Amino acid sequence: MLILAAVASTAAFAQFEPARPSFAVASVKLSGADNGQSRFETNPGMLRLTNQTLRGCIRAAYAGGGAPLKEYQVIGGPKWIDSVRYDIIAKATSRANGQQLVQMLQTLLAERFQLVVHRDTRPVPGYALVPSKRGLRILPDSAEGDPPRAIPDRGSLTFQRAPITWLPRMLTNILDAPVLDDTNLSGFYSFKLEWSPDEVAPIAQVAGQATEAAATLSVPPGIAPSALLAVLEQQIGLKLEPRKVPLEVVVIDHIERPSALD
Repeated sequence: MLILAAVASTAAFAQFEPARPSFAVASVKLSGADNGQSRFETNPGMLRLTNQTLRGCIRAAYAGGGAPLKEYQVIGGPKWIDSVRYDIIAKATSRANGQQLVQMLQTLLAERFQLVVHRDTRPVPGYALVPSKRGLRILPDSAEGDPPRAIPDRGSLTFQRAPITWLPRMLTNILDAPVLDDTNLSGFYSFKLEWSPDEVAPIAQVAGQATEAAATLSVPPGIAPSALLAVLEQQIGLKLEPRKVPLEVVVIDHIERPSALD
């Protein structure tokens, strides 16, 4: 009787489990583009991925806060997911928004590529932003006025009455490596960082595509610290220390080539 009750309970749960959101129609083709450029486009109710690797599709499908995951945040998978490129066009039955479309993309990848993933938090090579031993060179901005702004440019980064907590996120994008805020600074600050952009090389430019193997290194590969890292200490009194940083990642448990293409 207990076994029958458990089976009935499981069946009832499955019956009322909400269906995963999915597209009404979707086309998956091998890409014929040879220019190396890829695009990710969304319109209400439609998603278009052009010349994308499957790792790129996974980065988009499991994006956090609307921004695609970094290359180093998708771990595992066979080599072909970084070399074979696809064109995907998918349409929903309604004017689904961007967040709904990426959820539908998760379903599409599970159905067409038998993708199974799980989220995890792992220590990866990165940096901690800490105060310099020489002392902080900036003071809190007590003036009131325009809303906080952070303006990145080639070779410069301007803060206009913005919190320091924004700086690690900006540095993460510039260096293409995770940066942890360990400054313990509160308040708002105004300053401008300037450096030689040619001396700062992101991981992807020097080390190629970041993979699980790259995550085993003790220091982030492919970063030339002589420019940006130096001006941080000289101009505002903060510095970057190489450190293992806990980072949310998506781990590929299973994936297959699609059995049929459109």
